[in-house]
Amino acid sequence: MFKTDYSTYWDFDRLEQEITGHTARFEEVIRMLNSNSGGGTLLDIGAGTGRLARMLKAQSYPYGITLADVSPSYVARLKKEGHTAVVQDI
Repeated sequence: MFKTDYSTYWDFDRLEQEITGHTARFEEVIRMLNSNSGGGTLLDIGAGTGRLARMLKAQSYPYGITLADVSPSYVARLKKEGHTAVVQDI
């Protein structure tokens, strides 16, 4: 019923294009994060293509960001982009 190799289930480039439609939602998350002066590390569970992390870095987000995703190939790609990322199935 469930596929375990999500790297073939979701095509990275197709998903990245689909996520473009979620930009407003990510911008709202960023506004909420920027209003929190408490610091700490953001854990993005189900990070997918890393769009939220890239948007945060573009705005010089001052805190750590750790990305978690079920797809080993996505995590490998995120690491190549310089992100802290882990394979995690929750």
